[in-house]
Amino acid sequence: MTHRFTAFLLVATLLLTGQSCLNRNTNTNTNVAPPEKIVIKVGEKTTIDSLEHQVTTAERLDVIPASSTIKRFKNIAADKKAPEGFTYIHLRGNIKNTGETAQTIDSNSFQIIDRIGETYKITTDVTLYIEDTLFPTYIEVPAGKTTPWEGYFLVPNVGKDLELQLTDLQSPPVKTAFVNLGIANKE
Repeated sequence: MTHRFTAFLLVATLLLTGQSCLNRNTNTNTNVAPPEKIVIKVGEKTTIDSLEHQVTTAERLDVIPASSTIKRFKNIAADKKAPEGFTYIHLRGNIKNTGETAQTIDSNSFQIIDRIGETYKITTDVTLYIEDTLFPTYIEVPAGKTTPWEGYFLVPNVGKDLELQLTDLQSPPVKTAFVNLGIANKE
């Protein structure tokens, strides 16, 4: 009889303990603030993980001039007009790898975002105007080195407060920073 009573107490204790665990509120802090939005200006630097980012120039262009064509394509140089209702945002920058291993950057690490949250990826049909080693669709940044990059983004003529969103190399990204480009689209 004592064994049955002990077994009964053990089962009852386990059931009550399990029930109390089920009723526990797992939200321990409802006042957790979202991470602070890091915003820098063109010319300033920000670091995400071991990569230090800097946008050095930002400009809006309705036409990419033929004079921007890279040397090996000069024989087919031509102005590239933005489609109706759009403009190009031309950016140049540097990425410094402060880590101990090479890092590979791709175009998913760069996108322009506007005030209402619309995002715009780097334009890939402008290879006549950017050297392959500068085009951030796939750049390897050696450890301890700084690598320049250049890109064009095609964005609508509406909107304001354009920012370049930079992300870490995780998929999906965990850390982000923003560069205020100081460029308002045409109204």
